Amino acid sequence: NRLMFATLLTIANCTAPVLPTSVVWCVDVRATSTTLESELQVGHATVRGPAVLKAAPKQRVATVLAAARFEDIELRDGYAVSGGCLLVRNATLELDNVRLSNCSAESRGGAVLAVQGSVVMTGGSVVDTSTAERGGGVAADQAVVTVGPLVRVERCDALLEGGGFAVYGSRFEFFGRVSRCSAGDVGGGIHVSSSSHTLFGGTSVECTAIADGGGLNVASSSNVTIRGAV
Repeated sequence: NRLMFATLLTIANCTAPVLPTSVVWCVDVRATSTTLESELQVGHATVRGPAVLKAAPKQRVATVLAAARFEDIELRDGYAVSGGCLLVRNATLELDNVRLSNCSAESRGGAVLAVQGSVVMTGGSVVDTSTAERGGGVAADQAVVTVGPLVRVERCDALLEGGGFAVYGSRFEFFGRVSRCSAGDVGGGIHVSSSSHTLFGGTSVECTAIADGGGLNVASSSNVTIRGAV
């Protein structure tokens, strides 16, 4: 069934358009392209495209409250203090063929901030996102982040650390491609700090930093294995 909703959904196996002011708590949601009126709250849901979801002015696209998956969709134009497109806190997020674009944050995670949760990116891109501090593309704090080989991160910028990725105290495995990203201090492509496990099996090309680590910067007793090209 196709349902019109603006409040909590508890119906299993439903198919519904994503509408302004929606709380998405549903097994399967088919999104339609729209400009949101407010931030989405998503949990226990698969949100499928093809569609483009544009954030409401000066708001992020969505906060992930519990296990969620986005497929074949573009999330764009978000803005927040942290997590410009998506905020993941104590939750699990899967992104498959998802494009995150033109999002920005004042502090951490121009596109995504993950705090004590996990993010798995199996395909898609993070493009033209930025932050005034750390993680122009993605920032992780005490989280688990896995980036697959079909993911590309391009033209993301941070004024301090980690133009593409800024990873703190997290498990991080990266097999994608980060390119043309920049940082005002360290880690133009990727910045890793105090992380117990980092596996770098991807590529970092044409990334720049004013101080250290144009492609990859490792700090504060991080354990890093490099199998890719920096």
